[in-house]
Amino acid sequence: MGNGAGGIWTATKFAPPAGSANPQDVFAVRRVAAVKSVPFQRFCLRRRHANSPECAPAGLRTMCVFADGACINNGSTTVAPQAGCGFVFNRAQGGTVGFPLEKEGPDGLGHAHTSNRAELRAVIGALEFRSWWGERWERIVIVTDSTYVAGGATEWIRIWAGRKWVKSSGSKVQNQDLWELLSAKIGGYAEGGCEISFWSVPRKYNQEADGAATAAAAREGLQSYQKQTGILV
Repeated sequence: MGNGAGGIWTATKFAPPAGSANPQDVFAVRRVAAVKSVPFQRFCLRRRHANSPECAPAGLRTMCVFADGACINNGSTTVAPQAGCGFVFNRAQGGTVGFPLEKEGPDGLGHAHTSNRAELRAVIGALEFRSWWGERWERIVIVTDSTYVAGGATEWIRIWAGRKWVKSSGSKVQNQDLWELLSAKIGGYAEGGCEISFWSVPRKYNQEADGAATAAAAREGLQSYQKQTGILV
């Protein structure tokens, strides 16, 4: 991961084994060692891939989380868009989380709902839900069908920050509040000994998170930003 240069942390790109485009082929649902005598399920990197050179750095205890966002009336100028976020970390009850996008960001300001903002917020929600390194994970792979999120988290965010959040076109970078928060979350995970990676996949491989986000978009959201938190399931 990026080392926090300039106060900005970046994630790494996850490279799946050759010929393995489907996350289900790379990550298996299985029970893992209990924490405080409570067994749980996670999407775990299959053992045969654990030391694969493509999945470098090899040997890290790795799980994945599927994340997505959805927005009703995205881009409309006549009807207020309404967005939702979703992430999936296991197949058990409680392992799929969906929540409406808040009207305000973590900066306390109001922000228009868009698909991009919902997708970014879903990732932050997944990372805030638990301190995953407390389960002894050394790498969390975020599976997303958003090139905006994956590209921003692994490359563009440092460039944007270096330009004082202005793009090469001269326009302002959208969702700066969420990008800065995501950077801080990635840095917090690094301090906890856990790497954050992103795997950009076709939408057909992210249907469950998309469904959770779409359902959440139909619900009324909170006014203020609220951290998503959960218990061991």
